Amino acid sequence: MFKKNCLQRVSPFTALIIALLLALLCAGVAHAVLVNNKISGNITGDGKVSNHYGISPDGHHTVFIADVLGDGKKLLYSVRTLGGEVLLLSTDLPADCRVDHFLITPDSQSVVYQTVTNATDSCGLYAVPIRGGTPIELDLRTSGIDLLNIQITDDSANVLYVQNRLRSFSTLFLISIGGGPRQVIIDEFDGTLTFKTTSDGQSIIIYQNLPTGPIRLIHSDLTGNKSLLVESEDFIPDYLITPDNNYIIFRRQISSKTDLFSIPINGGTQRKLNFYLADGKRVRSYRVTPDSAYVVYQADEMIQDMDLLYRAPVDGSTDRIPLITDTFADSSKSVYLFEISADGQWVVFSGDLEMDNRYDLYSVSIHGGVKHRLNEGMIDAGDVIHFKISPDSRGVVFIADYSIDNVNELFAVNMAGTWGMRLNTDLPSGGNVSNFKISNNSQNVVYRADQEIDTIQNLYVVPSTGGIPLKVNPELVPGGSVRVYQITPNDRGVVYLADQDVDNKDELFVTYDFQPPTNITLSNNKVQENQPVNTVIGVFSTADPDIGDSFTYSLIPGVGDNASFNICANTLYSSEVFDYASKSVYTIRVKTTDQGGLSIEKNFTIEIIENNSIFLPLVTR
Repeated sequence: MFKKNCLQRVSPFTALIIALLLALLCAGVAHAVLVNNKISGNITGDGKVSNHYGISPDGHHTVFIADVLGDGKKLLYSVRTLGGEVLLLSTDLPADCRVDHFLITPDSQSVVYQTVTNATDSCGLYAVPIRGGTPIELDLRTSGIDLLNIQITDDSANVLYVQNRLRSFSTLFLISIGGGPRQVIIDEFDGTLTFKTTSDGQSIIIYQNLPTGPIRLIHSDLTGNKSLLVESEDFIPDYLITPDNNYIIFRRQISSKTDLFSIPINGGTQRKLNFYLADGKRVRSYRVTPDSAYVVYQADEMIQDMDLLYRAPVDGSTDRIPLITDTFADSSKSVYLFEISADGQWVVFSGDLEMDNRYDLYSVSIHGGVKHRLNEGMIDAGDVIHFKISPDSRGVVFIADYSIDNVNELFAVNMAGTWGMRLNTDLPSGGNVSNFKISNNSQNVVYRADQEIDTIQNLYVVPSTGGIPLKVNPELVPGGSVRVYQITPNDRGVVYLADQDVDNKDELFVTYDFQPPTNITLSNNKVQENQPVNTVIGVFSTADPDIGDSFTYSLIPGVGDNASFNICANTLYSSEVFDYASKSVYTIRVKTTDQGGLSIEKNFTIEIIENNSIFLPLVTR
């Protein structure tokens, strides 16, 4: 970077020329480049990183499975998410074993991983600190044993898993993350065994399907004290625990119909939540509001094979209400998919309610009422392919062939459908947006698309309110493509898998710097009158939540007294000789731009100080 010289005793014309040249030199610094690092280390031969990788909940580490040496042996590694030394976690693994699966503890301190042989027999279950260390063996290598449904309790203290022997006999174990004796929760039995834990990590709901007997839902604490909740000769296809851990919601298939029920988690009366169903009708899917007050379910209650949405209280205290109150002329209309907003106030769903086989997007209040179509103006041949509600519950992002049949693009719309726009730029012939993720703060959308060249999948980030998308990854080698990606928990970057440097060699990369600056400050806003042109006034600095950001600064043309000042690098200089008597206060507007091209603007007041110096005659001794 060039360092600016403060020139004195020059004519006004010369000063103007110098200021213009310096402005041009400094403008060259403003090129924005997203910071990109390869974080998976040196991978040789035919080695590559597996699709299975994860970012710790605190965002500090990325854990991944990789065949680093190209010899087919998949091992487990961790690295700081922004790059650094790659640590081998699965040390001393037997020659015929490989890492198959892993989980990161909710407190981000440890990793639990399963190892298997090529025949998929268990090679053991281990826990290891995420920063490296000696693995602790939680379950021994045993021939003919599978380990299934491995879960870590939400307090990060324990691991629950099913040990399946000879593909038939199952036992549910609990063991401390630090190792020690195992606690048997369910003794060995012949049948299907799965389980779910409550969000506080203190209870287990066990699903037990006996080959020749009933299906059971069982409540257990962590010591193995159990109580029977449901025992049914009818098939129970699925169940869930409400967010407040007070109820179990489950479907039960009775003859040729499927009803929805709730029961208190500590036992009590089962209550049917849906209205009466005739034979052949069924509840197909269901979700619980975040406050655990209501269940929204999809069923053909009113007309056979017409799936609509209904809302019922979790405790069954009052009757259900229909969320869609339209009258339909035929039974071919149906809801396809639905979601509940994080604030529990909205249900967003897709369905062919207006035109057969065209899937539109709608929102409706959790209390019912008028539904809003969110994709107004879409062509008759179009379809909403995929959608997600923003975490702040204010809008919806969706993929649809909205304008051109079979050309899938990305859109954002507010919850009431009164505002919406396309997020991607024009696509080449054959191009499509493949998928997307919304940042946790709802400010940005990251999407994968062949937006520049057909079949070349790149990543882009764009504000959820619209703007110019920035490419997340640098240029890929010929044949390269981004495979999968995850936004970091703090929304500051994306970790993605791609053959970015070598064709067909999948490696992990991180690009960060997605948060805009939050403030600009100036170290000094006062300058004495009669100082020469290009006198230093102050130094700008920027507050930004992103790590390791650098910034450029510029004056916004046409605002205030910008012509009286100039900026080079991060320093504000004068562009004229100020006279306090003529003008004592000036206003400028400054823009700061970070490495990702994100910026904010701010007004500053510059004060001219009157020169009251008293000049005395020089006295010599």
